[in-house]
Amino acid sequence: MSDLSLPLVAAVNEAVVDAVAGRLSALRIAGNGTRITHPAQALPCADHSGIIQYQPEELVVRVRGGTRLSHLQSVLAEQGQRLVAEWPQPDNRSTVGGAIAMGLEGAERSVGFGLRDSLLGCQLINGLGERVRFGGQVVKNVAGYDLTRLQVGAMGSLGVLLDVSLKLRPLAELTQCFVARLAPMEAMRIWQHCQALLPFYRGGFYWQGQMVLRFEGRAQALNAIDKALPDDFSEADPEQFDVHSHWQAPVFRADSLASLTFPEPLPPDEWLDHAMVDWEGRRFWLANANHHALASWACKQGGQLRVWRGIRVPVLGEGLSHWHSALKQAFDPHALFNPVLFQQHLAMEARCN
Repeated sequence: MSDLSLPLVAAVNEAVVDAVAGRLSALRIAGNGTRITHPAQALPCADHSGIIQYQPEELVVRVRGGTRLSHLQSVLAEQGQRLVAEWPQPDNRSTVGGAIAMGLEGAERSVGFGLRDSLLGCQLINGLGERVRFGGQVVKNVAGYDLTRLQVGAMGSLGVLLDVSLKLRPLAELTQCFVARLAPMEAMRIWQHCQALLPFYRGGFYWQGQMVLRFEGRAQALNAIDKALPDDFSEADPEQFDVHSHWQAPVFRADSLASLTFPEPLPPDEWLDHAMVDWEGRRFWLANANHHALASWACKQGGQLRVWRGIRVPVLGEGLSHWHSALKQAFDPHALFNPVLFQQHLAMEARCN
């Protein structure tokens, strides 16, 4: 079988030679552009796609970075399986590599199904043009440092992701969603109550006075869920939740978008107007907001701002840029890969005033 990664390896090696000679300052890695717009002179990676190995009995799949999430999930569903984590998809062209690079977590992150936890291993091209592999292809893998998880949220700044091995889990027998109009204080009480409904509770969000909750599990077990919720709730179409979890709600389509995350739930009386809230009051999505003011406020509250679109502001806690720069130097000594994204997202420190 021919090695489909050879064109990418050759392109990166050529770029390294040009960088050493002073003819190239940056190599921009591009997927399908569903999460971020790329310039024309980017290195296209979306065609490096396909499932390399799928072991349904082991609940593991290995795929190339350019594989579309929609295609992968369709193949898994045929075997009654799904990805362990919830991978938001702005549209059906979203790729595995792009999702990992952006590090966007779905609503299930707060109940133990995080993106980083679903990665077993990966292969990438580093900044010297070398193919390197981290982790493994089995769930019980403890070999060396866990460098695979560093790729999540790295904005493609550490290398070109060739392939990744992912954990899987069975599809739920039944998915149910419930909706109600509530005040913020009551919504927080409901979220606290949902902790007693684990492992069936699989996330929720609150926006414009409306709360939507999702539950998954065996049909027999879920029969009692609606009785455990207040009478204000009525059953809703699960697609109403998917609009949020796949970044398709209006708030996510604004020209300017930012999220605030906190280690502990924020009290309802401090919830920001017009924000979409998830992670049980730990994450807030805002469109067309003042990012400088948000960064300062989040820092004072012990939280952090991330700007997805719009005006960039320093958002990192003190000292983090040092570690990010050290990792960048180790993986990409010529600072070739996505230097602008690295500077905007991973190298701008903020100080609380």
